[in-house]
Amino acid sequence: MSTGKGPAAKRVTLSQPVQQSDDTPIWRYMDLAKFVALAFSRKLWFPKLKELWLADPWEGFGRAKGLKRPSRVLPRDVVLQGNVAQSLYAEFSGFAAQTVRNAHKHVYANSWCMGGESLGMWERYGAGAKGVAIESTVGRFKAALKREVRPEQHAFGAVTYHADLGSAREVRHDFTKGPVPASARLWKLALRVAFNKRAFYDDEREWRAALFQEQLRPRVRGLSLPANLELLIKTVRIGPRADQPTIHAVEEIMKCTALKMPIEQSIILRLPRIRRSR
Repeated sequence: MSTGKGPAAKRVTLSQPVQQSDDTPIWRYMDLAKFVALAFSRKLWFPKLKELWLADPWEGFGRAKGLKRPSRVLPRDVVLQGNVAQSLYAEFSGFAAQTVRNAHKHVYANSWCMGGESLGMWERYGAGAKGVAIESTVGRFKAALKREVRPEQHAFGAVTYHADLGSAREVRHDFTKGPVPASARLWKLALRVAFNKRAFYDDEREWRAALFQEQLRPRVRGLSLPANLELLIKTVRIGPRADQPTIHAVEEIMKCTALKMPIEQSIILRLPRIRRSR
């Protein structure tokens, strides 16, 4: 798909998501039902970015300029004039621009929160702090995920937050000049879009794994990928507001699914120990 027949060459940059060390702590907060699904299926859910619009309508936002795509059936006079290369260049340019603009339809992401345990994230994603969280690390995640796509079709990294995402260079591309990226290079550009969000969400300190699927699947809401939960999960943490039945349910689920990692209840809301006066 790459061609140099266009105007003055302008190299398309392939900046990568911000990488974190393998020992970086990451957390995923969820309600009890999602924990049940994870434990029994042993698969991680990667929703399509478009499916996340209810929480953030700018998920997968990308802007790209491309030349107008000509008809796939070239007129006879175009062929005779020797303009086939220019027509193909416009076709490839338009296709690349459309792929980036439609990143929300091509990219699927599994999201975590970096750093320590957070009451804010418990409240937002952990069923009002009554749910479950799994503690892991970047290295554990990479080792546990069974990647069923080509290396060029997945990416890991921290989300970059922008005060003005609409003008951020990471999500804007011009394919009207210079070589047009093909296959793997184009996939990487579409993947990169998934690692940029508006600054409204920077308190989440999000780390993501993202997958690119070239084929559009309008009826597919997400992908489930197998994962080695024994490698992935360092600790299962029960929410600080969880009641005793929830605690018992988590314990039973882990027994039924043979998950043997430590299980703890969050101490965020535990009362401080009062020292006795002498």
